[in-house]
This record gives sequence, structure tokens and C-alpha cells, in this order.
Amino acid sequence: MWIELPNTIEILDYSTKFFYSKFILWFSVGLSTYYAITSRRDDKVYNSLILYLLVELSLGLVDNIISPNSNISPIERSYFINYSNIIVALVEFNFYKTLYKKIYFDQNNQIIDYLWITLLAASTTTIIYTLIFNSNEILHLTYYLGTTEFLFLFSMSLAYFWRIFNTKSELSLFERGSFWCFLGALFYCAISAPFYIVGPNFPTGEKTFDSLLPALLYYLPYSILFFCISKSLRCKTPIWS
Repeated sequence: MWIELPNTIEILDYSTKFFYSKFILWFSVGLSTYYAITSRRDDKVYNSLILYLLVELSLGLVDNIISPNSNISPIERSYFINYSNIIVALVEFNFYKTLYKKIYFDQNNQIIDYLWITLLAASTTTIIYTLIFNSNEILHLTYYLGTTEFLFLFSMSLAYFWRIFNTKSELSLFERGSFWCFLGALFYCAISAPFYIVGPNFPTGEKTFDSLLPALLYYLPYSILFFCISKSLRCKTPIWS
């Protein structure tokens, strides 16, 4: 059975209800994708970045069709949105894990692998649990996972800056692609983590508040992350420099 697509007005209403912050996000992701593809090297880091960007673009497009679609039940929309968030969190962390390990070759990177395995196992368990038991707790579970991923990514970013500030280099910070990547991640996690903590309490019923808070604490910080990634790809040095 074919699903009837929402009309243009429904899509525009959904896209603009967060004070146009979604358009800024799409632009930033599209810009990063363009730079990543045009500057692509035959390297694991660039491949993991392109995967992350393409997943974000694809799921964002589908979300803009499904979320405003009155022909799809709220439960089905909820499952799609929350599973999408899990997938994005996994490919996002995979990119930063790969980037960090490319920069630093030492035994401490085993900790990063353990964090990745933990996140992957928790995500898989959540998906299986909600599918088997048809649980209505999926919203809370995915927000917990998102908060955990933020914690892991924030810690990795702090570790990166601690090491880079204690290492002498002829390159300035602003010429290092990795600096911009982890700067964007640090800012994004610091601003958006509080939103993920209060996220299960949304919506509150106050239309302006329910639109403004996600715009300020999620969509705009997320956009800044991708603008920072774009900046890193414009550096003359490799992204792992």
C-alpha cells in the first residue's frame, strides 16, 4: 500500500515551525557534504565522514515527509524519529572515533573502542526491546542513548584538546582540520546535552516555547557543528592534522 505524501503546505509548516532553524541545518549539512565529496581522499576518516553526512541528509529528508504526514500514525512517526536518532548518533560517534584514532596511535585508544562497543550494544538492545515488546518507552530510551553519546563525544573532545594543547606543533590551531571538528563537537554537546535531558517532557503545549527551545538548543548548535566540519575540510591540511 502506497503512503500518501503530505502536501506542500504541511511540509512547509513543519519545516518553518522551528524558526527556520531546520533550513540552516540542511544548508550546513549540504555544505559539509559538498566539501567532503569534492575533497575526498581514499581514507577511512573521509569515508566515515561522508557516511555520517549522507545518513544525516537522507534521514532528514524522510523525516520532513513523515513527520507532517497525517496519514501516518503518531506511533509510527515516533518510531521512525527515534530510530533515526539512534542511527545518526552511531555514525556520528563512529566518525569522531575514527578521526581521533587517526590522530593518536596509542593504547589509550582502546578506551574509545570500548565506548563505541558500549554505544552500539545499547542501541541494538534498545531497538530489539522496543520491537519485541512494542514499548512506549522508546522516547525516554533514545533520549538516554543520545545523552550517553553526547557524554562520550564530549569526553573525547576534551581529551583531544588536552592533548593538543600539551603538544608542540608548527601548525597553528586554526590550520588544523581536527581542531575545527572537535571544536564544533564540544560546542554542540555542551549546548544540546541539556535539551536531551529535558527532551522527554516535550511538547509542553506552549507553541512558541516548544519551537524556540529546540531551535536554540538543538538545530542551531547542530548547524554550527557542520559549519565547523566544513571549515575543517577547507583547511589545506588533511582533516586529521
